[in-house]
Amino acid sequence: MRTRRQLTRMPWLAPVAAACCLWNVADATVRPAPDWVKKITPGTWAEVSLNTLADLNPARDPEVNPNYPASPPWIDNQRAVLDAWNGGAFAAGYGQSGALIVFGGGHTDYYGNEVYAFDLASQRWERLTNPYPNPVFPVKDGIWPDGTPSVPHTYDHVDYHPATNSFIVMRTEYDNIGWTSSPVVGMFSLNNLKPPDTNANRNLNRRNWRFSPVHTDDFSNVGGWSAYDSQRDLFWINGGAGTKAFASFDPNPPQQDGRYGVFRSFEPRLSVTDSVATYDPVNDIVLVTVFRNSPTVLGIDLTRPGTGTAGNTTLMQSGAPPALEHAHGWEWSPTRRAFIYYRRGAGVFEFKQKGLNWRTDPWKWSDLTAPDNTVRPASDSRNGVYGRFRIASFADAEIALIVTQVNGPVYAFRIPEGETRREPRSPTDLKAR
Repeated sequence: MRTRRQLTRMPWLAPVAAACCLWNVADATVRPAPDWVKKITPGTWAEVSLNTLADLNPARDPEVNPNYPASPPWIDNQRAVLDAWNGGAFAAGYGQSGALIVFGGGHTDYYGNEVYAFDLASQRWERLTNPYPNPVFPVKDGIWPDGTPSVPHTYDHVDYHPATNSFIVMRTEYDNIGWTSSPVVGMFSLNNLKPPDTNANRNLNRRNWRFSPVHTDDFSNVGGWSAYDSQRDLFWINGGAGTKAFASFDPNPPQQDGRYGVFRSFEPRLSVTDSVATYDPVNDIVLVTVFRNSPTVLGIDLTRPGTGTAGNTTLMQSGAPPALEHAHGWEWSPTRRAFIYYRRGAGVFEFKQKGLNWRTDPWKWSDLTAPDNTVRPASDSRNGVYGRFRIASFADAEIALIVTQVNGPVYAFRIPEGETRREPRSPTDLKAR
């Protein structure tokens, strides 16, 4: 937790500093779930959105598209926000009940860098920003002249930072030839947003972007992962194909050049395309799946992050595993104290520790989907779901969200209540940052 003095050094956070002292947006479980959540039977899916992303396509907006009614400069292919190997994040501090945030495109699929939020309170999508109108490559550090990021394929390189209520993108796109990305973190503050009722206000929201320095190790290759560490208030980042770069990123410290954040590099970890990772606060570990290559789940002990590949522990699995596909959803459930896996269709699966020693005792696969479930989410493209499958936890319910098509609904899965394990370690128990 940042001190009041540190908060005053971050002017974009100052308006919410007092509120954060009274209520931590990271602890969204203290809030009751929206009424519509409680109407979903545990173990079943429901369609929950009242509009679609396609309803907000900026190419169809004459006040945004300078070529209207012809195709816009950023390519008329909004579906790539979801389809082009892109994830998302759940922002617990957005509005009354949180929001699913999506952003993406990349390469020659889509250059529109607008940010979308599905507000759980209103059950509606909002377009928070408009696309940069003149996407010409290459662009230095992947940052357009108006101070917004060039949109990449995001893979599992998008997250949410509770302390600053920010949507985090771990990569920007320097060039659209050969997926040339830059290891620059973009951070979009969800504080002080202008109401999404006029296009002018949505343009003002572009000022909410801030950026990290360029990292010396290239973690921006195809298919890397990131995971938010709630104990240390930082992110762990691993590169994708062709790089084993492994680093932590603290998004808070301001730099003299106007950028934010500090990287710390560690010994290389693994080079796997389309791997996905999530933090386990009970064991203080990150679990990484490598399902593109094998059914392996690896555990990384964050008390010893500098041990390199020798510190990757292959977990013992039991139960009846689902079809283990890469580019899947992989989330930690505070309610069930377990990992939740989703890839396609109706099946939602739990991966849960069944002993006291996470390294040597088995982790069991179980199907959480109720036999009487009647709703099956529409199939996504072959390019995966990544962080577009996210969990929202409340005091009286927990749901998983997924969006698969720009012209389709958001789906919510009510996660059944589970037995609790021991509480997460306290920060004083942690040996290393």
